[in-house]
Amino acid sequence: MTEQVIERHLLHDLASQTLSPMIINDMDEDEVALIAAEDAGITNQREHLEHEKAFLENGREAFTKALGAFR
Repeated sequence: MTEQVIERHLLHDLASQTLSPMIINDMDEDEVALIAAEDAGITNQREHLEHEKAFLENGREAFTKALGAFR
């Protein structure tokens, strides 16, 4: 009996406090962006790594072309 009372009080407002599609639908775009946004440092690191990846891929392509000239 005690367990049921405790669970009822703990779970009473759980559904209304849980992030759901309905709650997100009622938010404006700024609120959604705030929740979904990642840290600026992570965004900057991703951009840096994508640039570095493109640089390395271009270097590999140039190396492959240069190596093909000697075959």
